[in-house]
Order: sequence, then C-alpha cells, then structure tokens
Amino acid sequence: MPHNTLPIHLLKGIRELTPSELERRLSEQPFFTDGGQWTSICKTRGLFFDLSQLQWVGLGAAVQLVLLVESAKKNDINVYIALPLKHFTNDEIESRNFDNDLREQIRRRRENANNFLKIIQFDKAIQCTHIIGKPEVLITEEFQFSSNDLSYNSFFSTFQTLYTDNKNINFSSFNYKYLFPITWINADINQNSVEELGIKFQEILSNIERGMSNIDVLSLKNVIISELLKNVREHAGENTKYGILAIGLLPTSVLSKNKNGRCLFYTSKIEENYTSWLINNNIDNFIEIYFGDTGIGIVSEPLKNAYKKKFKKKDNLNKEDVLKWAFDKWSSSKVEKNIRGTKGLYRINRIVNKYNGFFIVKTHELCGGFEKGGGIFLLSGFLTKMIRG
Repeated sequence: MPHNTLPIHLLKGIRELTPSELERRLSEQPFFTDGGQWTSICKTRGLFFDLSQLQWVGLGAAVQLVLLVESAKKNDINVYIALPLKHFTNDEIESRNFDNDLREQIRRRRENANNFLKIIQFDKAIQCTHIIGKPEVLITEEFQFSSNDLSYNSFFSTFQTLYTDNKNINFSSFNYKYLFPITWINADINQNSVEELGIKFQEILSNIERGMSNIDVLSLKNVIISELLKNVREHAGENTKYGILAIGLLPTSVLSKNKNGRCLFYTSKIEENYTSWLINNNIDNFIEIYFGDTGIGIVSEPLKNAYKKKFKKKDNLNKEDVLKWAFDKWSSSKVEKNIRGTKGLYRINRIVNKYNGFFIVKTHELCGGFEKGGGIFLLSGFLTKMIRG
C-alpha cells in the first residue's frame, strides 16, 4: 500500500448483513476485471470492510464475506475488518439531538451483532490462517464510524488494539438450536477428523421435528463431508485446498419476526417462497447449510469440455446450460469416464427436493439451483464472480 493512502472503504453504514444487501453494496465498486481478476487498485490500496454499524447478521451472508476475504488474501491484498462497535462513539456521547433510549437501543443491537459474529466464529474464519505467506487480515472493534477525521494515522491506530472473545454467550441466545460455526476444513482431512465432523453433523441434521429419515441424514452428511471435500481436492484447482462450512438449526418462528413486512433472514423471491411454505405448513424448524470455496468454480474448463463432448457442441457454450447439466445424475468433468454415479450436486438436490427445501449454487457470474418442488432457477450477481464454488 502506498504511504499515507487509505484502503478502499467498503460497506460503510451497513446495518443488515444479508446476501442481497451485501451484493448491492459490493456491486457499486469496480473490484474485478472482465476476466474475473482483482483490479490493480484493490491490490495497491487494500480493502477495508466496515461492519462497525452492523445491527443484524445472516449466517449465509457472513460465509460469503469470508470467502471474498479469502480470495483477496490469496491475491496478496491487504484486508482490514471493523467489527460492530459495542460502545457509543464520541459523537454519539456528545450529541444532544439523539434520543437516549433510541441511542442505547442502537448500541445494544451493534453489541448483539458483534457477539453473534463471534459465536459463528466469523472473526476467526475471516483471518484465513490456513493461507501461509500472505498479508495478515487485521481486525478491530474500535472503529469510530462517525468520525469526520479519517486520517491515515487514526485509521491504522484502531487496528493496534486487541478485540475480545465472548466465550460466555451461547448460540441459543440468538435462537439457534444447534450451530456448526463457520469453519475452514482441509480437503485432505484425515479419517479421524472426518468421524468427528460426522458426529457434529449428526446432531444438527437428526432433527426429529424436521422429519428427515435416518438414511437421508446419513446421505446428506456423507455428501457434505465426502463428496464436497472431494470436489475441493479434485476440481477447485491447485491453489485451493480448503472449503468453508457452516450449519444451523433454527425454529421457523424466527422467520415471522420481520421488519416492514419482510423477513430479514432471506430476501430473494425463491427464499421468500420457501419461508412462506415453512410458516404456512407449521414446520417447526429448518436447517441451513453453507459450503463453498474460492477455487476455479463448477462451470470450469474441464466441465465445459465434457459438456461439449457429451452433447457434441463446439464453441460459444451457454454457461447456464452447463450449470444445469452439473445437477444431472450423470454429469462429470472427467471426459474419460462415461458414468460418474449418483453423487455430488445431484444427491444433495434429491434430498433437498424431497424435503421441500431449496438449493443455491453460486459460481462464476452464475447463480442457480432448485427451489421447493424441483423447479430450476438461474440468477446472476456480483458475488458469483468471486465466490466460484
């Protein structure tokens, strides 16, 4: 970073960390070239993700942000993170035009958001310590967001103070019945570690109220642990050895707690249909699972080449068609194999569809999957350019 130059200031003033809000705010910045690479200005100045005013956090959006930071770190970009400020800013203390009750309510919401980020281990995952020899991700929870004097020295001085863990707060305080926090998992994990992961997954997935059969619980667990980690090893590329995982079990009742008539948990039409179905059918609990990596993505050159051979296509492939085929029972990026077997995306989708859930994949500039009832959907967005797998 050039001397006396501040990093690019991102997410300033964000209150709700949801996928759509994250997408909207990050799309305003020219991060990537047409080829999907980080721009030179990002590499020169670095990135400052400002969550200091955050009052609500969605687990899925937090996972997406961690993946984005990992990608930046891989590319030697300096990254700075401001966690929600737990106390009043100097301006809030001195202001006479601020209702005291409202000011305390806002401060408490920021503190809750700070606590929740630590419970889901966002603060640990965001450091991406599995990447060796790259710039350290710096974190602060003392950033004075209301200060008009954001000088070089004042900015970097806030990152010299240590932030604290809140080990005494339980995830049940935030409505979660079970939680597997945001965790980086080595794709070359040994068998003992696989078994330990399996025990944790079993506790979350074996949810009697949600009504999953034992065989489907085992199948979903095996797909997550075995198939998806195998995909990281075999398909993510040489520079990607870790995948990220988070799982939560929540009561459906939290979905009815909305703001301005909308649910804060999910914001797309697909997700809205799903949450409405849960509530209207008196489903007591729901499971959310997030898995990803920053590798070469699902719609990779090997898969496109296999698609060309399978369907006798030449150039100018439609990437949406290739993504749809990735969900097919027999699709494979390995052209030397005629039959892959019922694995990967197909197996996950079969289980998700059986229990009327939805399944979203973000890769390259595409976002697609299957909604409740089996209908396929395809979207597009900014984050898919970076979150490839």
